[in-house]
Amino acid sequence: MSLRYQPGLRSHLGGVGEPRCGGKVWPRQAASFPMAQTPLADVAPADGQRRVAAIDIGTNSIHLLIASIDPALHSFNVVLAEKSTTRLGDRDPETGALSPESIERAFLTLRHCRDLALSNGVEQIVTAATSAVREAPNGREFLQALDDQLGLAVDLVSGPEEARLIYLGVLSGFPFGEAPHYILDIGGGSTE
Repeated sequence: MSLRYQPGLRSHLGGVGEPRCGGKVWPRQAASFPMAQTPLADVAPADGQRRVAAIDIGTNSIHLLIASIDPALHSFNVVLAEKSTTRLGDRDPETGALSPESIERAFLTLRHCRDLALSNGVEQIVTAATSAVREAPNGREFLQALDDQLGLAVDLVSGPEEARLIYLGVLSGFPFGEAPHYILDIGGGSTE
């Protein structure tokens, strides 16, 4: 079975752009999936700076962050941050597979994220997926479809790597010094 998002198709329900899986058209949900957009800085990258985007495909939401990086100062400024609740973890209760509806929500959101990143002049989009995709029997097929159809090469992050990245992210924002610390991330599909 192959996942295929085909814009412009018309289903028996009259929707346009339904994803197809093994010849079956997945009906579009009536509701739209707006992104919560938070522009944090409206600054074009200065000389020597790089603009990059990061997309986090989580169990309940997809996050986009666009940053302007200054390699000389080892610092960055967040240009834009968005979050969309896509509920990719709403999997088929019998098979554990990503559901057609959650795949469609993710595709719509990821297309928006990709287009927004490119419109902001990023030179690189780094994309990672966590437990919902990691645990789903069709998770790797979903990632291949994202690469084929949206040009997004997604890293499938293991549980230990997810914990390491969370730890590094927290350390970058909080000055713990030499004090002992315990960091716990309760995600939508896993806890690190």
